[in-house]
Amino acid sequence: MRSPVISAVMVSAVEPRSMTVYTYSMEIMNEQTMKRADAMDALRGLAVLLMILSGAIHYAVPLPAWMYHAQVPPPDFKFNPDLPGVTWVDLVFPFFLFSMGAAFPFALRKKVEQGIPAWKIVLQICQRGVLLAWFAIFIQHVKPYTLNPSPTAINWLTALLGFALLFPMLLRLPLTVKPVLRGGVKVAGYAAAVLLLALLTYPDGSGFSVGRSDIIIIVLANTALFGSLIWLCTMDNILPRLAILGILFALRLTQNVDGSCSSGHYCR
Repeated sequence: MRSPVISAVMVSAVEPRSMTVYTYSMEIMNEQTMKRADAMDALRGLAVLLMILSGAIHYAVPLPAWMYHAQVPPPDFKFNPDLPGVTWVDLVFPFFLFSMGAAFPFALRKKVEQGIPAWKIVLQICQRGVLLAWFAIFIQHVKPYTLNPSPTAINWLTALLGFALLFPMLLRLPLTVKPVLRGGVKVAGYAAAVLLLALLTYPDGSGFSVGRSDIIIIVLANTALFGSLIWLCTMDNILPRLAILGILFALRLTQNVDGSCSSGHYCR
């Protein structure tokens, strides 16, 4: 069996788009030979699986209390901050956040070692943060229970349309596809999504709002953006990173202290 590179070289003799084919083949080889952190992947996969499970737990017929958030127990499922303890449901998102943050050094240091300019790495980080924020805003606007506390068939169809629009927006087409076509698919997807959000109205009579977003994805967007930037700026010196961590701890611990700089301003 020929390797992808040999096949690409043979194609280059007769194909005008040989360089694209060759580049695509090299990317396949890089993906196949790239060393993965198996433990990290396993933790991340387990966290995703458990998050999906926790979001699909039945509420109409309550299960044992350990199957829900510790502070939102059955049978009434009302938030009670005075209840102590945690359950597995409380831990799955922190597990995912941990695995996400632990992956920053692997991904970013590799880019640095490849000689990618710092400004380009920062641009990529900002692009990912903005994309995650857009994703958080978009999906919250098209959720059926956001559109209507008692969703109708139209609400469900709208939610399905929003789900379908995620594909042209986020789909990564092969490099063998013409750049114009790849860009056109994305532009069409984003244009349709913006038009959909402009037409939607909500139970309170309002329309699109930046403040209407999925809190979980917003947390991920903040972590991806600021966590990556902080690590990139402190990758060769851990002391500034520890200093930033100390400041964050201080803000968190003093948020309920009257007169403190973080009182009333820190996002819990």
